Amino acid sequence: MGVGTALDTFTAWGFDLFMAPLERWKLHRIRTHLVPSASGDVLELGAGTGINLRYYRHDQVRTLTLSDRDDRRAVLTNRMHRLERRLGDEVRVARIDAERLPFPDDSFDTVVATLLFCSVDCPPCGFDEIARVLRPGGRYLFLEHVLPARSGTAWLFHQVNPVWNNLSRGCNLNRDTTAEMERAGFVLDPVHRDGSHGVFVWGTAYPDTRNG
Repeated sequence: MGVGTALDTFTAWGFDLFMAPLERWKLHRIRTHLVPSASGDVLELGAGTGINLRYYRHDQVRTLTLSDRDDRRAVLTNRMHRLERRLGDEVRVARIDAERLPFPDDSFDTVVATLLFCSVDCPPCGFDEIARVLRPGGRYLFLEHVLPARSGTAWLFHQVNPVWNNLSRGCNLNRDTTAEMERAGFVLDPVHRDGSHGVFVWGTAYPDTRNG
């Protein structure tokens, strides 16, 4: 294992530990409702350490492609092997940037991304790529954290964001990701928010074929 890969692996496990309380308190419930609806040929972007792996349903997923911009394949592969019997053999792991997907048009029935677009350099590029690789009738399942709706909290997030962005290797606290999706031509149905002013949004999005 190279130095870069070892560092990515160490950082990945550290991220899991850091996120563990939030996973138990809130994100586990959201993932339980969101990820099991993935079906057919599935692409997960920003798979990280494979936190979503246990939520996929083997009877609905034909193939599963796990990708991440950082090289966390050692962690992903380890977690994948532990679930191999349940998920089956048609699972691939690759280092892929969400802004430049190396797949032909109409390759997947479902694309999944959770807590990803806070750190994508060009969100419109990523959404365009998702729309391109989805088959007609395909679905994009998403979970993101966004700028809070309450103005006072939003102001605080704007102030903290430069420091947090450096500490977190590119995560942004002040993005309006659902608006970015709509501008990219996605129809969101349904979309849920963690309370009226919460920071987490999740749901299903479809490329609007009327615009293409």
